[in-house]
Amino acid sequence: MLPNASLARNRTDRRLKAEMLDCLNSSFNPVSFLAALISDKGLISIQNLSLLSQMEKNSFTKHLDELLTEPETRGLLEFGKSRIFISKAAFDLLALSIEKILKKFHEEHPELAGMEGDKLYPSLESLKLGAITHGVNSGEKISVLDFKDLTGIMAAKGIIVQAEIQGRTLYRALDFRPSPDNKFMTIVNSAKAAIDSAGFNLLTEKELEEKTKQSSQDIKRVLAYLREQDDLRTIKDGFLFPRELRYRLLTVLEEMKEDITVASLRDTIGVSRKYTMPILEFFDSQGLTKREGDKRVLCKR
Repeated sequence: MLPNASLARNRTDRRLKAEMLDCLNSSFNPVSFLAALISDKGLISIQNLSLLSQMEKNSFTKHLDELLTEPETRGLLEFGKSRIFISKAAFDLLALSIEKILKKFHEEHPELAGMEGDKLYPSLESLKLGAITHGVNSGEKISVLDFKDLTGIMAAKGIIVQAEIQGRTLYRALDFRPSPDNKFMTIVNSAKAAIDSAGFNLLTEKELEEKTKQSSQDIKRVLAYLREQDDLRTIKDGFLFPRELRYRLLTVLEEMKEDITVASLRDTIGVSRKYTMPILEFFDSQGLTKREGDKRVLCKR
């Protein structure tokens, strides 16, 4: 059951396992054995820790409780509802990788406040670092939920910064501040002018590219920036719906009083059903209107 130093994969791993064995030999006890298992695996669930220890259930619980009285001393961290243990070495390695990913993201997107949490995990996997995605010594794979817990812990420890924007969780490096350059802001202003001039004849991303004569990559960056600033939402069928238009439409709906239907709104703002249907469905989803049969009722603000 003890780590086999001769089976280590490299010199550093061999040295660490040898040190672990020396420590265990000098002062072996069940608590240090559990700590050694966590350290060796890097990442392990409480269930598999119990199986690996081969301890009787009550004995395992007792010794684990003792171990958890001094987690920092033992260099381990427990997290998640399902109780996952990660060694300090694995945690530090993961934190370094996340910082690397975030710094690269900031270099490519200096205008954005951070990287979406949903994109951070795939980026980690794309590094193809098995030692990180599967624990330091081929322990258990870090799941998406476990990863979210770990990034939350890193934010709480001040290793990275976590922010909530429009219901999305963003992460950024500790010393980063958004800094869009003049060239980028020129494209932003051009895009905003095109969107505003379209009025209720909403544009799609592709149509915006054509109107501004900008590349697809630049328009994607601009739209991400505007969404982050809460200046824009993308609604059904990919239509771009600016914040200013939301205020204008609320005024229109208030004047329509009890006669809010797809057809009546179409006639009032002078655009086709192609636009009014997605707009009203978006308002429904935001709790600004409520559907009652074929009509909508404007909710109190």
